[in-house]
Amino acid sequence: MTISKATFRANVYSDVRSVINTKVADPKSRGKQWIFSTLPDLTTNFVGYPIIIISPANRDKTRELFDNSHYDDSTPLTITIYDTKKADVDTLSDSVDAVMIPSNFTQFTFGDYDEDTNNIKLNEQNVHARTMTYFVEVDY
Repeated sequence: MTISKATFRANVYSDVRSVINTKVADPKSRGKQWIFSTLPDLTTNFVGYPIIIISPANRDKTRELFDNSHYDDSTPLTITIYDTKKADVDTLSDSVDAVMIPSNFTQFTFGDYDEDTNNIKLNEQNVHARTMTYFVEVDY
C-alpha cells in the first residue's frame, strides 16, 4: 500500500493503530478494544481505563512541492492516553513512544514531538490524560 494525497489520513491512522495495537500490550489484558479514534461512550459497555485515542491525521498542515514532482507533508498526529493513575499513564506513554520509531513504519517518518499532561474529569471520574503529538512526515 502506497501513501498518496487521497489515502494519507487513512494510511497514517491505520498504520499507527496497527503498530500500537500489536506492539503495546493492554496492561489489563481485557481482550477488548481499548484503542479508539474518538473518546468512546463512557456510560455504556465501557471497557475501563486505560484507553488510547489516536486522532486521525490531518493533511495540509505544512505542504511543500519539491522538484515539481512530489509533495512533502508534515502534519500532527495526536495520541492521548487516559487512565486513573498517573504512574500508569507514564508507563503506557513510554510504551507507545518506544514503538513510534522509523523501523516500525515504512511509508512515513516522525519529525518533532510534543507532550502535555492534564488532570480532567470524565463521567464524574478524575482521570489523567497525556497527549502526545507526533509530526508525521511523508513524501509523495
